[in-house]
Amino acid sequence: MAKLRLSLFARLYGSIVLALLVSVLLVLWLSDSFFAQDDINDFVRDTHGVMRLVESEAQLQHLSPQHYLHQHQLPELPQFQVQWLPANTPPCQHCQQVAQLNGVTVYQFDDDRLQALHPSGSGYVLIRDNVEFELGIDDLRWFEDPDKLIPVMLILVALLVLGTMLYLPIRQLQQQIQRLMATQQAFGQGQLSARADESIPAPLNTLASHFNTMADQISETVSQSQIFAQAVPHEMRTPLARIQLTVGLLRQGQRQAQLGLQPHAQPELLDNIDSYVDDLAQLSEQVLLFSRLHNGYHPAAPQSFNLLEFIQARLPHYATSDKVGLQQSIPAALQLHSSPLHLRLVLDNVINNALRYANTVVTLHAEQRQSVTIITVSDDGHGIAPADQQLIFLPFSRVDKSRNSKTGGVGLGLAIAKAAANNLGGELTVVSQPSQGAQFQLRIPSPL
Repeated sequence: MAKLRLSLFARLYGSIVLALLVSVLLVLWLSDSFFAQDDINDFVRDTHGVMRLVESEAQLQHLSPQHYLHQHQLPELPQFQVQWLPANTPPCQHCQQVAQLNGVTVYQFDDDRLQALHPSGSGYVLIRDNVEFELGIDDLRWFEDPDKLIPVMLILVALLVLGTMLYLPIRQLQQQIQRLMATQQAFGQGQLSARADESIPAPLNTLASHFNTMADQISETVSQSQIFAQAVPHEMRTPLARIQLTVGLLRQGQRQAQLGLQPHAQPELLDNIDSYVDDLAQLSEQVLLFSRLHNGYHPAAPQSFNLLEFIQARLPHYATSDKVGLQQSIPAALQLHSSPLHLRLVLDNVINNALRYANTVVTLHAEQRQSVTIITVSDDGHGIAPADQQLIFLPFSRVDKSRNSKTGGVGLGLAIAKAAANNLGGELTVVSQPSQGAQFQLRIPSPL
C-alpha cells in the first residue's frame, strides 16, 4: 500500500489545528485546576463565616459549640450541614483530603461535595455542602450544564477564529509559492524573460530575488552564446576573405610575371596576409579568454598590492599618443587585496577603450569607501547613448558609428572586462551622455 503523502500546506493546516486544540485543552486544564482551588478557597471562607456564626450563637446562650450544636440547628444556613464530631471520629467515608488551610482540613466526596473540619475544644465542627440544596443539578444533560457547555463552546470558537485568521495568510503564502513555481516552470520551458515578483513579503522576496538573479545570468549566458554562434563566423569571415583576395592577387602577379608583365608588389601583399593572420590569432585568443572568464575557468589567487604601483607598471602597455593623454588620481597608500590578473584584464581593456574614443584626455581616479574600492575611468569622447550602455558589454556589439571595428579591436574588450570584474566579485558599470564622454566605474569589495 502506497504511503499517504500530504502536501506541505495540508500538513501545515493539520499542525496548526492540532496546536490550537492542544493549546485550548491545556488552558482548560489549567483553568480547571485554578477554579477548583478557587472553589476550595471560597468554601473555606464560607465555613469560617459559619463557624463564627456558631460560636456567636453559642456564646449568646452561654454554651460551648459542642452543646449548642447538639441542641440547635441553623435554619438560616440551608446550604450547609453543621455538626459536632469527637476528636477520634472519622470525618467521612469515601472521601479524600484536598487541602489544609489555616488549620482547617478540607475533604472532597466522589460527588464533588466538600466538607471542612474546624478544630473546636475536644473535637471538630464539621461543615458540609448540603446535597439537598444543589437543586438536582446532576440531573442536567451536558449541553444544559454551563460547566460542561462553556469549555466546549470555548474550544469551537477558538478553533474557528484562530483557524480563520491563520488560514488567510497561509493561503496567501500558498498562492505566492504557486506563482513562483509557475514562473520557474515558464522559464524552464524557454520563456527567458519570465521573472518572479520581488514585491512579495519576506522571506519569499529573497527567494524571488535570487531566482531573478539566476535567470538574468542564464539569459545573459544564452544571449552571449547566440551572439558567439552568429558573430564569430562573421568576424572571421572578413580576414579570411582578405587573405583569399591577397592570395588571388599573388597568383595573378605570378601569371603576369610569366607573361613578362609588371606584377604586384609581392612583399606588401605578404605583409597584408601576416596582418590578417594576426587578426585571426587575436580573435581566437580573445574568444578563448572570454569563454574561460565567463565560465569561471580562469582562477587567480588574490594578493595584497599597492594600486598606484600596479597602474604605473601598466602605463607602457596603454595606447597613449600625443593627441590623447592619460591622467591619474590615485592615493599613494591605497592597498588592494584582490586578483591582479583579473584587475589587469579590466583596466587594460577599459583604459584602452577610453583612449581609443577620447578626444584629448582620459582620467583615472580611485578611492576607498568603507569596504569598497571604486576605480573610475573617464574619457571626453562622443559618449554612449543611454539605450546602448548595456549593449557595449556584449561580445561583438556595435552600437554606433563612432564605436565600431574601424577604431580597432575585435569587439570583445569590454565583454572581457565585464567578465573579469565579475570574477573579482565586483561590478563594472558605465554612465554616459552623448557628446559628454563615458565614465566606467569598477567597484571591488575590499575586506577590512
